[in-house]
Amino acid sequence: SNKWRASVYAAIDDALSIGQNAWNDRIRGQIGLFGGPSETATDHSLPDAEPWSQAELSAKEKASLGFYLSAHPLDDYKDILKGLGIRNIADHDSLINGQQILAAGVVSGLQVRWSKKGNRFASFQIEDQSTSLKCLMWGEEFGKYADVIENDQLLIVEGKIRSSDGQDTTLMSTAVRSLTEAVSKNARAVKITLPVGDYDEAYLQDLCSVLSSSPGRCEVHIRFPVGDVVTELRSGPMRVEGSRRLEKELEQRGCSVSWIL
Repeated sequence: SNKWRASVYAAIDDALSIGQNAWNDRIRGQIGLFGGPSETATDHSLPDAEPWSQAELSAKEKASLGFYLSAHPLDDYKDILKGLGIRNIADHDSLINGQQILAAGVVSGLQVRWSKKGNRFASFQIEDQSTSLKCLMWGEEFGKYADVIENDQLLIVEGKIRSSDGQDTTLMSTAVRSLTEAVSKNARAVKITLPVGDYDEAYLQDLCSVLSSSPGRCEVHIRFPVGDVVTELRSGPMRVEGSRRLEKELEQRGCSVSWIL
């Protein structure tokens, strides 16, 4: 399970430290307090740890293996990608020079460089479940989206294909947007789970103020966890405009946010 993986991962540093100390003792010829060999970590239980989310598991798989093993980060976005008409990169019959396409995936290998003419540009890979595609974004366009393009981010990339003999097929990117932002903007409802604890009037008024500042068409479902019971309240009159900004403001107040497409 993801909880077991998280516990084992959390124990790695302690296990390595105990093993190194035992090895050092053996080299120095030291023995344990009662004349036997030094203690090892065999009788230590695993530490308690929060289970990894699927996103955390995927990120650690990519960092250690170089690829996603159990699931790809795009798997949770199939519906929104289908609605936007975005196909897997490998599903295009061919990518020809000058072709305008939309691609979605995880950013990797980001490098920001300067051309011989002194213009700044970005080079990165966009990876979906099928393959990856080299992307370039130049000068003025990159200036607009520099804050959005980061490694491990889920992006929708728009641009034209540049393809020539002897060179990698490249997407000359003219615009990018956050895939998570696309989800929130197209959501029909948002489920907001409040943190466990007591809620005073000031906290609830502040929460109401945050929601009221983003009016829109998205329904609001607020969940109140009390012990083992979760009460859900659907606010009919209050509707919001989904956005990553609103999600961040709610998370800053200890809430967890789930968008319903």
